Amino acid sequence: MKRLLCLGDSLTFGYGVAAQDRWLTLLSRAGRVQCQNEGLCGDTTAGMLQRLKAMELTAYDAFFLMGGSNDILLDIRREQTQAHMADMITRLQGKPVYVGIPPLTLPESAAYGWQAADAVTGHNDRLTAYRQWLLNECKQQRLCVFDFYAALWDAQKANRTPSLYVDGVHPGPAGYALMAQTARTVLIRSHFLTDDKKTSLATAAREVFVTIVRCGCTGLCVRPGRAFRSLQAGRRPTRGECRFA
Repeated sequence: MKRLLCLGDSLTFGYGVAAQDRWLTLLSRAGRVQCQNEGLCGDTTAGMLQRLKAMELTAYDAFFLMGGSNDILLDIRREQTQAHMADMITRLQGKPVYVGIPPLTLPESAAYGWQAADAVTGHNDRLTAYRQWLLNECKQQRLCVFDFYAALWDAQKANRTPSLYVDGVHPGPAGYALMAQTARTVLIRSHFLTDDKKTSLATAAREVFVTIVRCGCTGLCVRPGRAFRSLQAGRRPTRGECRFA
């Protein structure tokens, strides 16, 4: 079981839904990865950086970072946010680092007090520019991204679900489920995780390789899986399993 340290704010934490519906809970439940949820509601990138400096990191196989939404909602200077994120990425080099791109906000967020109604458009413009900066930075650093901005926005436009958000800033159960799916897809594509189908293919490939080595044949086993099991049991493969038997 691989361990993934996840550092962020309320979007990483999974604010607004029951514990079992948080996206990191869903991601862990899918198997093969244990997510350590270090999302802190209301945190900024400056706070994340300070927390990261105090963390013991050796026990983890990879790291996930997502911050900046609160910086933008609080109108913190863009240069500060980018500097903090770049600093955290640098500190985590040596193991896989995944960077989350926070989603856009909705006008209804003003009714919940997250931002003023006349600030929504400006904040979303900043989130869009911040997304592009993260994409460019991660491309230069050769890091994989969890693009929650695109995933939720595309689903919102497609109207595949009646409600992706609970308050215009934080996703609801459907939104967090989409985030978990997005993250798992990236983890599999980057070979940090393997899905069941790929695991089966890897097992089959290993059986073929071991059979070739131990049979002394040239890879022409008729049924390499059966030949492999015969070898495991201490028996020579039969003619029906390997034509060189």
